[in-house]
Amino acid sequence: MSRIQLVSASLLVAFAGAALAAEVRLGPEKPLFPSGTPFFELGTSLQVARSGDHEIAIWADQNYRIFATFDGVLQWIRQLPAGQGAFAPAVAAGNATFLAAWPEAENDGFRRVVAKRVTFDGRVLDASPIVLWTTTGGSWIGGGETPGIASDGSSFLVSWIFNGSILTIRVAGDGSVGNLRTMPVVTPYDPKAVSVYSPKLVWTGSQFFLGCSLVHPNHFNCCSDGKFPPEAAIAGLPIDTTRTVLPGSLSPLFDPIDLTGSHNVPMAMAFGAGRVTFAWNTLAIAQSTPDGIPLSGPHVIDLTPTRYCGDFAPAIDWDGANFVTAWLDCDHSSVRALRLNVAGEPVDDTPFDVAIDALTTIPPSIVPTPEGVVIVYSRRDTITGLPRAFERSLARLPPQPMRRRGVTR
Repeated sequence: MSRIQLVSASLLVAFAGAALAAEVRLGPEKPLFPSGTPFFELGTSLQVARSGDHEIAIWADQNYRIFATFDGVLQWIRQLPAGQGAFAPAVAAGNATFLAAWPEAENDGFRRVVAKRVTFDGRVLDASPIVLWTTTGGSWIGGGETPGIASDGSSFLVSWIFNGSILTIRVAGDGSVGNLRTMPVVTPYDPKAVSVYSPKLVWTGSQFFLGCSLVHPNHFNCCSDGKFPPEAAIAGLPIDTTRTVLPGSLSPLFDPIDLTGSHNVPMAMAFGAGRVTFAWNTLAIAQSTPDGIPLSGPHVIDLTPTRYCGDFAPAIDWDGANFVTAWLDCDHSSVRALRLNVAGEPVDDTPFDVAIDALTTIPPSIVPTPEGVVIVYSRRDTITGLPRAFERSLARLPPQPMRRRGVTR
């Protein structure tokens, strides 16, 4: 074969690989429950988990009640007396059950974090919630955020925010609760002046990893030492639940960019290909090792011609070959997505639409499947005009062919 033929064949293989990388195989839109189902109104959160062929989607409605669908069947999870409410549930799958956890409030503020176990066929095992933590007074900063939750298979770890610190607790498969741990935040400035947001947990195969965002609300006010505090940062560390928290406190890993004037940093986190990947508003990406050593970033993904507004957290997860991230666009009219390679760089030339004319303020969720991922989102029902939950599958990209090199003889 001539040199020209060899080089031409090499270029054709390279172009074929690029074409495969651009392929988007979205499944049809699937409603999570029928239109007109009673009490289906969504509030401000929508979370999903899967185990095999079984799927649970859970949310708090506009009347502060917790609902879920199990393989498409609607079920009431929690309703409180007048003057009390449940908010922003999270859910994860273990080897034998799902665990859902959420904060609850009374008229004078947030008061507790509770959980319930659910079997894979939708049976709620706990008639009364498992109480993970309670407080009797004081200001609960961050109490309305969705807790972090992850499973190592046999147990679950749950995290939430209380007055500038992150609390974690382990829940066994039988519902028993372990010891409560409090992790202080370590910064060069007064920890009491730092607000903590977006507690997230992932299981890395050998340990849990916790991440969050740190925001200093007085960024533009000079400190007593003459230094301006950083506006925001992404923090994270591994957790050994059998012994102690390592290294014992949360400190910044990455300094977010393009956050002028921001007082919150909605953040998402996923584990795949041996690394933890962080995504937050603007859409910025950074990566660390499972031991919390920074690898890359932060860098902002160019979403031209679309725009990402930073009011809500993106979603991100690993599909077995790439990371998939999804978000609400700037006017909340569409849910869009993008795939990132192992290094956190875009696979797709431009973001692609998952749902258009969504008109929602509820961020999407992503959960892995054997074939790729499912993206769960809400949009306005065409019949009732109220938010309704849907999902679409996104198939994993096939392995790209080896790129042959031209050889001269």
